[in-house]
Amino acid sequence: MQPAKELQPVQPLIVEAVTLFNRMEEIQQQIAERAYQLFEERGRDDGRDVDDWTRAEAELLAPINIKGNETDNALEITAEVPGFDQKDIEVAVEPRRVFVSGKTEKAITPDNNEDRAFTGQQMSMFFRAIDLPAEIDTTKAEARLSDGRLTLTLPKLAASETTETASQEPPVE
Repeated sequence: MQPAKELQPVQPLIVEAVTLFNRMEEIQQQIAERAYQLFEERGRDDGRDVDDWTRAEAELLAPINIKGNETDNALEITAEVPGFDQKDIEVAVEPRRVFVSGKTEKAITPDNNEDRAFTGQQMSMFFRAIDLPAEIDTTKAEARLSDGRLTLTLPKLAASETTETASQEPPVE
């Protein structure tokens, strides 16, 4: 039985959006490098760029299931992220968008029954940008991680706050 402290949900790191933009660029670079490796492995045969890119994405990015729920006062987003700990996940919120990223590396060691001594690293990562159906109050956003499930609670801006924000923005020309 686990101590009660370990059963409490933990809070992933909420970071500035620019941090995750940099992370997104890093991931795109890794995907591009892997896609180019696949291109070379095929003998540099042109015409299958999209296939190489999607295969590289599938190899490098872990699939995560995301569900959303909207109430009058808040949006709630739930993402299934098994194998990722609190320290592995970063969340960035904007008034109309949420970014969720995770990266974990684990050492691979041989089982005691194996004769060979192979060791290595296994990396798993994900990145998602989620457009929101309503403007949220970014200062009140919360993230919780429990049992491989990341839950984001995003309170909506009150109608009067949304009107004030719109009136402060310069007109679009």
